[in-house]
Amino acid sequence: MVFFPNEKVELWEYNEEGDIPNFFGETIASYTLIGVYDVDFQPASQKDTMNDFGKTLEDTYKLYLDLSVPITDTMILRLEGKEDTYSVVGTPIFNNHNVVNHIKVIVQKQRQPTKLE
Repeated sequence: MVFFPNEKVELWEYNEEGDIPNFFGETIASYTLIGVYDVDFQPASQKDTMNDFGKTLEDTYKLYLDLSVPITDTMILRLEGKEDTYSVVGTPIFNNHNVVNHIKVIVQKQRQPTKLE
């Protein structure tokens, strides 16, 4: 259970369409909406990113989700009603041993938003 949800986030799963690659050897990428979930969305401080990654990361945020949210490290996230998209940095951390069970995810704002629809 997330105690301080302040945003709703859309989770989009990456898919590849077709077996035949294009001229550049790439398959066509698409995204499927998995669902919309309540999250505690906070900016990550320079100290947080330095402790976790050993360097300062720009436009980085921390999300706290309920354990029942089906999040993976390949998903694209978008705050409901907003245009910016975020990619997961590292792997979601499942904390199920504390008083407050939750998933902690570090995300980074993408410079060019991924087209989702």
